[in-house]
Amino acid sequence: MITKAKDFSFRQLEVAVEGLLEREDHGRRFTGMLIEATLSIPDDANEEVASRLLNRAHDTCFVANSLQCDVDVDFRGSIDAIVQP
Repeated sequence: MITKAKDFSFRQLEVAVEGLLEREDHGRRFTGMLIEATLSIPDDANEEVASRLLNRAHDTCFVANSLQCDVDVDFRGSIDAIVQP
């Protein structure tokens, strides 16, 4: 995992994907995808590093790179305050 290689901690990652499936001459195929990723990081984490790691994860994703359609990505970050007892 990319975050382990970069020693980056995060609290939660949520990913939702929507695909547009259309009928064409040779059957059906995906003609577009939208990936929405929300990464929750601790308040002491570097947001710029988090964004770069998300982009790197997308760039090296086997599934996204295998699709023969446009893949749009919407990255959202949220910083979680550390709650102390």
